[in-house]
Amino acid sequence: MTRLGSLDPTLEARIRALRDAEATHLVRQVLLCSFRSQPPEVRTLFGISERDVRTGRVVVAEDAVEAMDERYLIADEGGDLTLASHLFSTARLLEAMVHLQAKEDPDGLCEAAYEALSASPSLS
Repeated sequence: MTRLGSLDPTLEARIRALRDAEATHLVRQVLLCSFRSQPPEVRTLFGISERDVRTGRVVVAEDAVEAMDERYLIADEGGDLTLASHLFSTARLLEAMVHLQAKEDPDGLCEAAYEALSASPSLS
């Protein structure tokens, strides 16, 4: 079981039951839903348009995730909890994009979905 399985076992089972292209499409839809649920501040920090998320044409480097996580930790340690929350969500969305663009295997797609769900304001 992946981290997604502990959060949403039904979604994990669906990803594993689908063919690669269908599973990728499903995970992209999860990412889009999470993206759309974000406050404007997170969308701005994310720096990628909804269209780019939908098409998958933007390549996100792992360095971008690490930089956003570092900014999150600094804001958190500095006591700016609102900014820290926004940065955390942004880092999770970026991480989801990294996993999704790798299209590794079902485990990678499950990790992308987990990160996208973790970015959700209701879960973070």
